[in-house]
Amino acid sequence: MNRTIDNTRPSPIACSELKATLSAYLDDELTRDERIRADTHLVSCGICRDLVERAETLDETLREKFAIDLAAAQRDVSTASVDTRAMQANVLAAIGLRERRVWLPRAAIAAGIAAAVLASIMLWPTDGSAKSLAPGGAGEFAVADRGKNAADGVPVTVPAPTRNAVELASLDADDRQLLYSTSVILTNLRKEGFQNASNRGELSEVARYDELVDRLDELLTKLPTADRPTVALARDSIEYLLNSSVEPARWEQIRRDLERTDLDRTVDHLSDA
Repeated sequence: MNRTIDNTRPSPIACSELKATLSAYLDDELTRDERIRADTHLVSCGICRDLVERAETLDETLREKFAIDLAAAQRDVSTASVDTRAMQANVLAAIGLRERRVWLPRAAIAAGIAAAVLASIMLWPTDGSAKSLAPGGAGEFAVADRGKNAADGVPVTVPAPTRNAVELASLDADDRQLLYSTSVILTNLRKEGFQNASNRGELSEVARYDELVDRLDELLTKLPTADRPTVALARDSIEYLLNSSVEPARWEQIRRDLERTDLDRTVDHLSDA
């Protein structure tokens, strides 16, 4: 009996296909055949190879920054009270495993820690006496000592969330990742990009590949009115970064704007809000 052996090899993918699967390629989520096709293309395409290397560098920068933030959150947990520490441990555990491989809004950590600290302040006084919540009027609750009447509690008004807070809370993970990535690029631009044309070129490649200008433009409509000028300035700065014909005097103006407004840190703060 004759057997036919298929010696055909997977055909390389096109540049456009590699761009569409770059995130999966970096996270090692491609199938074996897809990975072989991508690697075959990278062997013969220097432009895509450079692009992957730059994307890996940016990805590593984001991971390192996230690790620093996570370590800071863990330090806060270790110095908190026992009950607060237990609540915060659940937040940190939720980060776990696969979620650490992809970008996670750091607001999840901050919100959990803030909620736990708020609970410890309101419910567990420093004198060690246990207190409980007593019902109050509309929009109020009271913190009362055990053994006393609920009416003896001190009413605490819970402020309604501001419109800005509600609108920022409506941003999804992709929106927050966009703001976070933009802040990282602006930070690198502020630190090295103005003096180093090569570094500026690498940053522009990443910004162009991620279509930051168009995505930031779309994000503007989702933001609170007060925060739109900040993101609009970030968008304009990225747009100038993509324009290689910008004059040195204009670069100096952009540099001053970044420093004057502390733009990279402000955008980073919005990704956490």
